[in-house]
Amino acid sequence: MSFRDESLAAFLEQAASGSATPGGGAVAAIGGALAAAMVAMTARLTEGRRGYEDVQAEVARLAGAADEARRALLDLADADSAAYAAYLAALRLPRADDAERAARTAALQAALVHATRVPCDVATQCQAVLGLAETAAAIANRNALGDVATAAFLADAAMRAAGIQGELNLAGVKDPQFAAEAGAVLGPCAAGAGEQVAGVVATVRRRAAEHS
Repeated sequence: MSFRDESLAAFLEQAASGSATPGGGAVAAIGGALAAAMVAMTARLTEGRRGYEDVQAEVARLAGAADEARRALLDLADADSAAYAAYLAALRLPRADDAERAARTAALQAALVHATRVPCDVATQCQAVLGLAETAAAIANRNALGDVATAAFLADAAMRAAGIQGELNLAGVKDPQFAAEAGAVLGPCAAGAGEQVAGVVATVRRRAAEHS
């Protein structure tokens, strides 16, 4: 069953259990989806409101982009758990002779590449959500500024978490071209976007002060 069909309580119970899934990658994706939901909410709290007539087209686009990111991240949460299951299946392949060992090695490498690509996608989506939060900070309803900040913090944390998950999986990948390409994405994401988050918070505080 997809995580999107589970209750929050059921997801948390499963995450807290002795099962390896949902693991850090899936939880990072859910965190990014929560951030996207907050951005969408702040946009919709701005739609049709007096005093925000000049930004109506922009907040409509913001809501749509946030919804799209939320759906993508929910799909990626499922994809992360599936990728881990595929890796476990590859580990269990027989290795009684050279042919079986070669097949197992190839399957493991394919599984590791996929298990790295998924958190790359999660991190990239979260990075985009952080950009949406940056936009929301500048134009969204002042009454929702705290929610914008929440979105920024969640997106950054989820991006960092996905970046680290991907880096750990990448360590076992032997394809140098893929390793270089994935590393170029994962490294900066794992380092986080502290300055960007700080900028969102500064905008939130400035606009809140102007309103008070």
